[in-house]
Amino acid sequence: MTRNRDFKKDPSTEFKDLDDLRKHEAKDEIDALREGIEFHDHRYTDRRAQCLPQPRFTAFS
Repeated sequence: MTRNRDFKKDPSTEFKDLDDLRKHEAKDEIDALREGIEFHDHRYTDRRAQCLPQPRFTAFS
């Protein structure tokens, strides 16, 4: 699966309108976002491993 988005490093908070996405693009976007949230959620609980500032993390959770 090819993903255009990586929410692990400096994630953008700009998203395409859902009406402009094809079904497989929406699924890829959801999967990438879910993966990024899980990644940062884990890092957030371990303050030594944080890589996003608090406001950016909160925007994704």
